[in-house]
Amino acid sequence: MDFFEPEYSCCSEQRLPLAAGRGPKWVCGVGAVRAPCRTVSLGSKFDGSFERAVYDVAGCEALVVDPTLARNDDRLRRFRERLKGAALNASVGIRGFQDDQNETQNATTSLVPIDVLLRDARVSHVSFFKADDVEGSAIMMRDLRAMCLRGEVTIDHLNLQVASRSAAHPADLADLFDAALDCQLMLFHKERNAGGCAGDACADFAWVSLRQARNIHHSCTTDPSFI
Repeated sequence: MDFFEPEYSCCSEQRLPLAAGRGPKWVCGVGAVRAPCRTVSLGSKFDGSFERAVYDVAGCEALVVDPTLARNDDRLRRFRERLKGAALNASVGIRGFQDDQNETQNATTSLVPIDVLLRDARVSHVSFFKADDVEGSAIMMRDLRAMCLRGEVTIDHLNLQVASRSAAHPADLADLFDAALDCQLMLFHKERNAGGCAGDACADFAWVSLRQARNIHHSCTTDPSFI
């Protein structure tokens, strides 16, 4: 993972929410995002702090997908109540998205490709796409890449937490970054994540779209209060 470094310096980089832990993510120029907008979040572990923060700042509605939550009905009910502007799907998992949520999924959970999930939800533009602990991210990103190349989806922010075991397969890791390029995304932030995995075994990567970067650059150069 150390072969991949940020290629874009964001003039308006921000952590949402401003707190420690696994939930917050780095975003670029959130002030330039306007509703209606959509957050797609794969995995949560009952932490909706990022989705709530994006909703508070930009008004983006969220689609949260996490099949492990279905195993705890009481916590699931309370979690739904805390989420703002979010639709929660705890009955499906994403093909290729393999953290402990899919390894321990219940028997009723079905795995679907990410393109099927987005089409069924009628999502063609994602302002914030977040996935945590993505060991099988290469498969998911290949599906997402195909959608980008066909013009079926555009993404402004992509946040992935990648486990170090993924680095044991350099070709898969390279595919992940190639897919981000084909979705016209530029890496602007990278950091080791000791909170997500033991012993700094994970890294958080954050990308921003070329379109969003252009909008942010204009705002940063013409409005000092934007930064």
